[in-house]
Amino acid sequence: MSKSTDERWSPNNLSHATKMICTGYPKDVSDDEIIQWFDQTGAVDANLLSQLLSKEFIVLDFGGGIGRVAKHISELVKEIVVCDISNKMLELGKNEWCLGIDNIKWVQNDKGNIPFPNNTFDVVYSFLCLCHLFFESNDAIYWFGEMKRVLKPDGLLCFDTHFPREIDIDMTQVDHFNKSSTYPEGALGHVYILRKDNESP
Repeated sequence: MSKSTDERWSPNNLSHATKMICTGYPKDVSDDEIIQWFDQTGAVDANLLSQLLSKEFIVLDFGGGIGRVAKHISELVKEIVVCDISNKMLELGKNEWCLGIDNIKWVQNDKGNIPFPNNTFDVVYSFLCLCHLFFESNDAIYWFGEMKRVLKPDGLLCFDTHFPREIDIDMTQVDHFNKSSTYPEGALGHVYILRKDNESP
């Protein structure tokens, strides 16, 4: 099983949270500069997503932490759910990083499944999350199934990974998606955009 736990991902404050989430920030810079870099990487990933979104969409940010990306796409969609294992990350997101953004909901993912019914979301995205699951265990395979389950038919899954070989070798793990990948400029990892089959449950 994954080493990721609520206790492990419990930053002391906003500055600590931005450092815990691997965003490739420059070394030997101040906390303020790291936070600025963190915000810029969120804007880059949000820009990648923007072409996939609609003002009518309900979107899931899987492993979204403090809402690094959700902050930047909130104006583009009807609602975003940030789902994360860490309650502390969610609290910092709600009360500091995304303070005052009313269409972001914060949901702890601590029961071993994404706590939503089948066919709930128009788009599911996951940035800087699956890389941890691939590194630590085979949990990523299970969570692909969960993300598929909560997507509406014809819905889109967008995710990045620093371990593209694990995806490329066995795409049967996401076999209910139409398979394609892209390498958008500025992405922090290898980014996939997949569409759920209309006939998939």
